Amino acid sequence: MKVSNLPDDSANDEIVPETARPRTALVIRNPVAGRRKLLRFQRAVTSMREAGLTTTVVETGRAGDAIALARDAASDVGVVVAAGGDGTINEVVTGLLQRADGGPPLGIIPLGTANVFALELGIPLDPVAAGQVVAGGVSRPVWPGMVDGRAVIQMVGVGFDARVVDAVTTPFKARWGKLAYVFQSLRLWWRFPADRFSVRLPDGRSFTAGTVIATKGRLYAGRFLLAPGADPGAAGFTLCLFPRATRWNALKAMVALPLGLLPRLGGLRMLPVDAAQIVCEPASPAAPAQIDGDRGGACPVSIQPGPRAIEVMVAGRT
Repeated sequence: MKVSNLPDDSANDEIVPETARPRTALVIRNPVAGRRKLLRFQRAVTSMREAGLTTTVVETGRAGDAIALARDAASDVGVVVAAGGDGTINEVVTGLLQRADGGPPLGIIPLGTANVFALELGIPLDPVAAGQVVAGGVSRPVWPGMVDGRAVIQMVGVGFDARVVDAVTTPFKARWGKLAYVFQSLRLWWRFPADRFSVRLPDGRSFTAGTVIATKGRLYAGRFLLAPGADPGAAGFTLCLFPRATRWNALKAMVALPLGLLPRLGGLRMLPVDAAQIVCEPASPAAPAQIDGDRGGACPVSIQPGPRAIEVMVAGRT
């Protein structure tokens, strides 16, 4: 990891009262992006500094760096900012949850492929506007989930969508963006892995499904609606149980998603849960899992609420 050499405009003294918004920021940036995203990032930093926020920018060098940076941030930092995609935000949140002092609020500069978490919370994708939200927005509580010590900010899944995520390599995604997921979805649909999972709840209930998504929020893969009743501020999840894995069921889901009809998909069952254990049936051993759109290990998966809510900077009401 390294400190960026972006110029520091900390002498800017345009000020609202210190109690109204953060005064200092640690910005954790994932540098795995092209020139276009670097320019977007620089615009966001300039926006924060012009709003009077003193910023220190640190770049990650490998997986796990953002966790350590957020966990070890100085106690007087006013806001810790994740600049990247949902995977970067996930690591920063994981680090904040490891802090004994509860940590500062989280700010977000969305620079990823889908930016689902930012869209969920109404954080603008425009870098200048996002920087202004970090510097002068309001905070709201969001309650992450946990899987094996790793935070879940938006969702965890097994089945068809997790196999798509597992098939998309970082270079392929960097080159093609969202089209990488479309390509792999079509490729896997043709080959079609017929997974089957058993889902066990703490109250003794159990279910079977072809794909399982436990979501904190309403949205999936960008702006697409999955779970209309989900609440990111609640401790639990909305459990989405998709019907038996067949090419026909997968095709219906792929068509319904961009039309906003996925919540009405025949055979899809949704229910609120506090925790769940997802186990692979014998026909699909060691099926991959996805957490917030990145690879998340393999089945079995134990999903639980995080230890507490965190505060996230969002746009204030006008």
